[in-house]
Amino acid sequence: MPSRHHAVPAGDILVSTLRRSVASIVDLGIVGLPLLLGALDMRHGAAGLTDSARTWLAVEAAVMTVLYHGIAVGWKGFTVGKALMRCRVVRADDGGRVSWTHALIRGVILALVLAQPVLFLPAAALVYGWAFFDPCQRGLHDRAAGTIVVLD
Repeated sequence: MPSRHHAVPAGDILVSTLRRSVASIVDLGIVGLPLLLGALDMRHGAAGLTDSARTWLAVEAAVMTVLYHGIAVGWKGFTVGKALMRCRVVRADDGGRVSWTHALIRGVILALVLAQPVLFLPAAALVYGWAFFDPCQRGLHDRAAGTIVVLD
């Protein structure tokens, strides 16, 4: 039996990195746009955001990310971005449906990327960039949850 880290489940086709990237940008917009609008609303003139507002936004970003990704992947196997790009998340070992627990693990890893805006770019580069070096194009969130993204 092939290793789940180096093989695509039988009958599935890997999604290109470009397709995954576009799906991730759509999903980031869905989660991030309401947060951005909230941040603009909470600004205090030229002073910008207070420390408590920044903390609140970080918590909101984490919760929304976990819920969005956890519910979407756990329930249907895809997020809105993935649906638009015709891809889905499956278990890496057999191509089966992702459990709620593993969907939430993916969401938590992605939430950690958004939790501290100052670290967003390096964290996103680490989590998503890992896919460029993985034989099955899996990001760190996929590896942690034992998932893979395939064509739907």
